[in-house]
Amino acid sequence: MAGAWNALCALLALHLKRLSRADLLEALGGASEDSSVSLPARLADAGAVSAEEAELIRRMAEAAAQAHGGDAGAALDSLGGEEALWRSLDPARTLSTPRGRTTTPMKDAPFSFSLWGEMEPIEEIPGRYTKTSEYGRGGMGRILLAHDLKMGRDVALKELLPTSETSMILPEKTPVRYMAAVAARFLQEGRVTAGLEHPSIVPVYEIGRRPNGNLYYTMKLVRGRSLARALRACSTLDERLALLPHFVDLCEAVAYAHSRGVLHRDIKPSNIMIGEFGETVVLDWGLAKVKSQPEDPLEQQIRDMPQRLAGKETPLPETKAGQAMGTPEYMPPEQAQGLVEQIDERSDLYSLGVVLYELLTGTTPFRADTASETMRRVILQEVPPVLEKERDAPPELVSICEKALQKKPSDRYESVVALAEEVKRFQTGALVRTYRYSLRELARRYYARHRTVLHVVAAAAGIILFLAVFSYIQIYQARNRERIQRMLAEDARDKAIVAEDRAEKAREEAEHTAYVAQIRLLQAYVRQRNFAGANKLVWSISEQRRDWEWGNLLEQCNQDLFTLRGHEGIVFQATFDKPGTRILTLAGDKTARIWNAADGAPLTVIKTPYALINGGRFSPDESSIVLELWDGTARLFDAATAQEKVVFKGHSASVRSAQFEAGGNRLVTGSNDGTVRIWDARSGAQLDILEGHDSEVVSVHPSPDGTTLISATQKGQLYLWTPAASRTPVQIMRGAFPVYSAAGSRVCYVDNGAAVVWDISAGKEIFRTKPGSADVVRTCFSPDDQLLLAAATDAVGRLYDVATGSLVNSFNHGEEVKNGAFSPDQSMVLLLSDAGLVTVWDIARATLVTSFTGHEAGVAAAAFSPDSQRIITAARDNTARVWDARRSLTQRILLEQTGPVHKVVVSGDGNRIAIATQDCGLALYDGRELVPQISHRCFSHFGPASAAFNADGSLLAAPLDEFSVFVLDTGAGETVSHYFGHRGRVLAIAFSPAGDTIVTGGRDGTARVWEARSCKEQLVLRGHTDRLLCVAFSPDGTLLATGANDNTVRLWDAKTGAELHVLARHADCVNDVAFDGDGSHLLSASNDGSVVCWDVESGEPSYQLVGHGDEVISARFSPDGARILTASYDETVRIWETGTGDELVTLASGDHPFLDAQFLQDSRSMLAAGWDGRVTAHFAGPWRMEQLNATPGSTLRERYAAAKASRLGERWPQQERLAMRAAIVHTTGERARERLERLVGLLGQPEPAPSSQAGLAIAEGPMADAMKRLCLLAGDRVTSINGNSIDGPPSARAVLAEYLENQTIPPQLEFEIVREGSPIQVRFAFHPRIVAERTVTLPRETAREGVEYLAGVLLVGIEQLLQVNQDMNARLGEPVPSREVFNGLWAPPENGPQGARIYEAAGIAVGDHILRVNDRAIENRRQLKDFLGAARTALAENRTLSLAVIIERGEFQEIHLTINVP
Repeated sequence: MAGAWNALCALLALHLKRLSRADLLEALGGASEDSSVSLPARLADAGAVSAEEAELIRRMAEAAAQAHGGDAGAALDSLGGEEALWRSLDPARTLSTPRGRTTTPMKDAPFSFSLWGEMEPIEEIPGRYTKTSEYGRGGMGRILLAHDLKMGRDVALKELLPTSETSMILPEKTPVRYMAAVAARFLQEGRVTAGLEHPSIVPVYEIGRRPNGNLYYTMKLVRGRSLARALRACSTLDERLALLPHFVDLCEAVAYAHSRGVLHRDIKPSNIMIGEFGETVVLDWGLAKVKSQPEDPLEQQIRDMPQRLAGKETPLPETKAGQAMGTPEYMPPEQAQGLVEQIDERSDLYSLGVVLYELLTGTTPFRADTASETMRRVILQEVPPVLEKERDAPPELVSICEKALQKKPSDRYESVVALAEEVKRFQTGALVRTYRYSLRELARRYYARHRTVLHVVAAAAGIILFLAVFSYIQIYQARNRERIQRMLAEDARDKAIVAEDRAEKAREEAEHTAYVAQIRLLQAYVRQRNFAGANKLVWSISEQRRDWEWGNLLEQCNQDLFTLRGHEGIVFQATFDKPGTRILTLAGDKTARIWNAADGAPLTVIKTPYALINGGRFSPDESSIVLELWDGTARLFDAATAQEKVVFKGHSASVRSAQFEAGGNRLVTGSNDGTVRIWDARSGAQLDILEGHDSEVVSVHPSPDGTTLISATQKGQLYLWTPAASRTPVQIMRGAFPVYSAAGSRVCYVDNGAAVVWDISAGKEIFRTKPGSADVVRTCFSPDDQLLLAAATDAVGRLYDVATGSLVNSFNHGEEVKNGAFSPDQSMVLLLSDAGLVTVWDIARATLVTSFTGHEAGVAAAAFSPDSQRIITAARDNTARVWDARRSLTQRILLEQTGPVHKVVVSGDGNRIAIATQDCGLALYDGRELVPQISHRCFSHFGPASAAFNADGSLLAAPLDEFSVFVLDTGAGETVSHYFGHRGRVLAIAFSPAGDTIVTGGRDGTARVWEARSCKEQLVLRGHTDRLLCVAFSPDGTLLATGANDNTVRLWDAKTGAELHVLARHADCVNDVAFDGDGSHLLSASNDGSVVCWDVESGEPSYQLVGHGDEVISARFSPDGARILTASYDETVRIWETGTGDELVTLASGDHPFLDAQFLQDSRSMLAAGWDGRVTAHFAGPWRMEQLNATPGSTLRERYAAAKASRLGERWPQQERLAMRAAIVHTTGERARERLERLVGLLGQPEPAPSSQAGLAIAEGPMADAMKRLCLLAGDRVTSINGNSIDGPPSARAVLAEYLENQTIPPQLEFEIVREGSPIQVRFAFHPRIVAERTVTLPRETAREGVEYLAGVLLVGIEQLLQVNQDMNARLGEPVPSREVFNGLWAPPENGPQGARIYEAAGIAVGDHILRVNDRAIENRRQLKDFLGAARTALAENRTLSLAVIIERGEFQEIHLTINVP
């Protein structure tokens, strides 16, 4: 109530008389602290009103209160309440909170500073600033080191101390008027500072009020030390002068404030901060004056300072409220005298002069024990000369300092800018304007300028030299000190940058390590088929780091087309209906569900809450579903409405099996009660009961023809029933899991681990599989009843001929097989294991079509769709999944052959793929669709070792016959050029980026650079000591890299052939080299099991990939350079991260080495080639949003799901469509004529067994031998020759005879053949045979060494030589009767360096077919021995020796070699 009464009196007093706001506020403050004296009385005591006026105010207040029932608060509210009082006063906000009241807003202090506008401090968010420590304390406030939780940064928080703390400054109680002034001063300081935006003025962030009512403002936290502290730390003049740059920064900051009309009025070293990085910051603008504003209470206090200080002696270490406004030691005389009107920019300049004085001398000009004495000296005494206190002070600086410290403002510098310029002139060595140079100095300068006389010139030059040296020394010292400071600051900044870089690197390494660990864990999950963990982990991996390996593992987790979700129990059965439009699933949650087979949409739910379901199926007319139930009933439900139609009730125990008989009119059920019952399917009436079983009946099987019925019991007995025998079984057999053939005449069952096929009509066993190391667990007949599939525990599914019982084929599933099934079109079989692996096999080819896993628990059942396109699986993870039966989302087989694949190359535009193989020559594929286009073939023993495209894929180069290189036009299929430069086999090839040159590497140890179209040789690179295995151009075409069997990699200048680096790090031969996209790094893969990444510029290794357990055959960068792909003999392809060399994922074949691996240009696909002759494409799902831009969805997961759904309508090409449809066979006209004539001769003989198929069948034996060199194989069927249909040998003989009769050298020849069921268009391209004459002269010593070497081969390695000779002739189609009979001699591989040296000297290459020596054919072993004996004798008798050797090198070269030994 006292507060309301005083407020009412105050409001009436304002109405009565215009009082000073300060007087009224002081009275209100006193009343709030001591309520014993009323407000009117306090006003009278203070002289603000007379006693009569005070009495009048009291009476008016009492009358107002009485009008409201004595309630002063109500009377106050009627007049506008306390808000009306404060609006009338218009204060800023009171500093302290009166007792019993909340803080009252004040819009202004007792005086205003309208320049700064409305000041309404914001309320601090509770807990926003956390105090860490108190940094400093002044007269009216303190500075806290705080942390701003909202902005996440450290700040300096200056807080106005509350009244109780401030009042200790003055002995009397602090009046409200004074505290309001302090508050205003505090707020002005914050706003003034905030308005000065300069690098050397501390920035203010926020002004506000703390929860305890104290005003505050926050500013940038400047870490460092004050200039005062820095001065105290200096012991010498040089150390203090090193701080001069900070003084210049201080001058520039003050000059900037002056330009804004602000005077500091309290410049001193303690208000100057030197930051950790050398920055200078001016603090504490609490005494600042805005020149455009009227006199404020601060100036009034300045006016009163002489009188205040004269009566009270107090030390003044800091500026305090209520005392001198400024620090006496740094105060200009006019401020010390209270001459406010004279205080201007030159007053701050004086204070700067004091700071400069202290820099020079280490002390201030005036210092006394008391403030009053200090101020008296400032006013009355002259400034002590600098040189008295520091004799070594620079005179120029002394003159600057003395001018700044002049008593009269007019005698000082005109501005702080002028002062700063003078100091800068000193720093730079320029003449200081205030310094008075001596006459001698001026004379010397005069003489130096005019140079009138020689001796004057010399003297002047000496003086100038001296002065220059002296000035240089001074300037150098000053600059050196400044440079040191700057270097220290830069060093500190560099350290901060290094620390930040290290932190960033540590974060990057941590993220990288986490990604590698997650990818490896994800692959472990997939391998372990922990798809629950995999699907959870895959989407949690950082999207920024995902790449091919993540996309591939994502696809492995999601190989199904769609998943049927909805069951809450194990799904144990899933089947398609006959049209293939619906799917039925049965689960342990007492429900059966019907789904749309096209997209998995739910259609019908059948619930059986009264009993668990044992099994069920569609009725023959597809309209109903019959379910086998544990309650002893079978029930028929409408498939569309789920309405129950019929209950088959009669069994006393669970019904284990319910099957419709043929036609669907009757239903047969088997039960745990040991009976079989037959029912009318429409009415549910029981028609018959079959009893006498030895135990529970677990399954019933009506025959497809309706003539018999088999029931199987728990104890392993089979009962065969017929209608004639009625209730007596006609046969009881031991066995389980019976299945009928499609015709119903046979049944197969499992007995004691063997599959038994029984002829029902004959009543006898047809065959029984032989017992082995594994037991047969399930069997099934093919749709045509010709084949039987037996699934066994040894992880193999075996296919038997039903008629003979012979084993047709076997399929290695990889783990214990649980069941199997034929596809309805009988082209495939599937095998299923408990662990969830499903494999699909092509029956005709006995090859794997696809395999898939993905269920998060074991698989219970699997079945084909009626069109054989899809497979449904049921699993213990409560789901059923639908899969594509003919493809895998993660891989696809492009090529299958018997021999190894040497190389896979992709054109630069990604449109073409070339695969170099032993059996198929060079196969070209469409790089986008991954379907075959054409193959180029030429007879060779091992096939092309390498191949290369030019940049746009229009040209393809490969050594088709191993010795010569064909350059082919990929569009037209024509030969562009044919290169014969190497002496031995060509093992490596690469196009230049421009596509105009080719580099090849060969067994002859050289790399050769030649023009692609003219075959003109440009360079021969020699340096390797063994055969070259790999070559590569850098992306810009300036460098060549070669790798060889000598364990080294060499870098060459591609223009000059100069050897630049020899990279020797490997311990075994180098199999592959590859540049990255910018040519800065090079990979090398070696037989030592490692891959090294080299820095191309330095030739030093950057890092090494270690992890393969055997020879590494290839290494490639991905198109974007982010990944490295390696293939190895350890049966794995591995993907590594570029830069770190961390292994990410491993793709394992499990049974064969990999010889090459290559990313396609889209980076989504990867090709892997193996020793098994298979090329497989491995796919990755999308790992970036932009890879699915055309797919709807806001996240990658949503887009991936949409993209997966869009694939439901796709159909993968049948495997037979992946067969090559066209081929070009490269040979010579002479070779073609010779082989066709042999074929015509053979066709004239009687046909041993006429074929039932049209065309000419190439039979094994002489016919196949005749056609081998034309690349036709045994089993091929020729259906057309040059457009003429061939219906058998006679027509083929006639067409070929006519063709040979009319053509000397056949210019055109085309065959149409059928190979393994696929038609192929074969066109023959004829090339001229090159005959080269070469003469070699051998030194006698080399000739002797060669003869002895060959004799050693015949003596020690004769068996190997004979076997090689026989094998090579057999490949030619020219078999020899025995190993002792030769058809020429094949040059065997060199036996060490000696053999290589002899071969090179003699001009012979490994693989050369030596036909004749001195015009004699090499026909047997004896001839070789005789030849060696004769050569040895001639050399021993020092006779000359000359050998004429005819060599066949590949298909297109005949070498006439003359070897002379003088």
